[in-house]
Amino acid sequence: MENFEDRNHIKRFVGTTIDQKLVTIKGNSFLEYRNKFEKARDSYVRGEYPLEISFDTVSYCNLMCKMCYRSFLSNTKHENMPMEIVDKLVKQIKEFRIPSVRFAAQTESLLHPDISIILKKITGCDLLDCWIITNGVFLSEYIREIIIDIPVTVLSVSLDAATPKTYKNIRGGGGLEKVKDNIMNFLSLRQKRNSPLPLLRVTFVEQADNKHETNLFLDSWKDIADIVDIQTFKDYSILKDTPSKPNNKSFKCFDPFFRMVVNYDGQLFPCCPGPIYYKSINPVFIQNVDIKSYWQSEELLSLTQSIRDKKYPECCKRCLNVMDI
Repeated sequence: MENFEDRNHIKRFVGTTIDQKLVTIKGNSFLEYRNKFEKARDSYVRGEYPLEISFDTVSYCNLMCKMCYRSFLSNTKHENMPMEIVDKLVKQIKEFRIPSVRFAAQTESLLHPDISIILKKITGCDLLDCWIITNGVFLSEYIREIIIDIPVTVLSVSLDAATPKTYKNIRGGGGLEKVKDNIMNFLSLRQKRNSPLPLLRVTFVEQADNKHETNLFLDSWKDIADIVDIQTFKDYSILKDTPSKPNNKSFKCFDPFFRMVVNYDGQLFPCCPGPIYYKSINPVFIQNVDIKSYWQSEELLSLTQSIRDKKYPECCKRCLNVMDI
C-alpha cells in the first residue's frame, strides 16, 4: 500500500488508486461521475442535482463510541426509517439519476429490521457508486452475501483501534475480534465469488486514547484492506454552548456541493453533519419536497455561496469548532 492521499480531514492510504480501479470495473460512466465529484470538491462546482445521497435507516446505534456525537446527546430515539420514505427516496434517485448512495451518515444502518430489502431497493437504482458504512458487528453471513451479490461498491468498517483493549475503551462494546472475523469472512466470500467488489475500507479516528496505535493499525490492515483511512478527531464534548471560532481559512467544506443527507425521518439536510448542526427555519422533508426542489432552493444556494465566500454561517462555524485542525 504505497499511495497516500490527503483528503481534507482524512489521510488515505491505498494500494492501486481507487478511482482507477473502479473505472476499470465500471467503465467511463464512473470516470465522468468522479470528475464531477472532484470539480465539486476542488472548485465548488454544483450540478443540477446532488451527486450523492447519504442516509440513515435508523436513529440509533448498538455502540456508544467516545468520539461520536451521539455520546453527547441527552435523548436518543430508537426509530426506523419507514418503508414509505425508502420508496420515495428510491423513486427520486431513479427519477433524477443520482449516481451515488451512501448508507449511514450518523448511525448504524444495518440495525434496520428490513435492511436487506432496503439494500436491494436502493441498489436497484442503477447506481455508479454505493457505500455502506458500518461498525461491522452486524455484518452477518446473510448481509455479506447480499452486498457482494448486488454488489455494493465499498464496504467501510469503522474500527478505531488495533488491539481489543483499545477497541473496548473507545467503542464501548462489540468486540474487535468478532468484527475482524466478520471482515475476514467477508473477504473470503468475496474471493470465493470471484468478485472485485465491494472494496474494503477500514477507518481509524485518531485521538488521545488510540494515537499510540496508529502505525500498528496501518501495519495490520495495509495488506488486507483496499483503503485505510486515518480520520481527524472531532471533539463533540464542546458541542453544547460553545462560542463560534473565527473562520478557519485552511478548511474547505464541499459537502453541500455534491451531497444531500436524508435523515431516518425523511428530513433533508445539505451536508453530512447537518442533523447535528444545521437548523432550518422551515425544516424540509422528502415526504413533501423532492430532492431537486430542495437542492435548488434559495436556502441551499445561499448556504453554498457563503461557503464559497468563506463567510461561514453559524452552523458551519460550530461544525468547524469541533474539528481538530
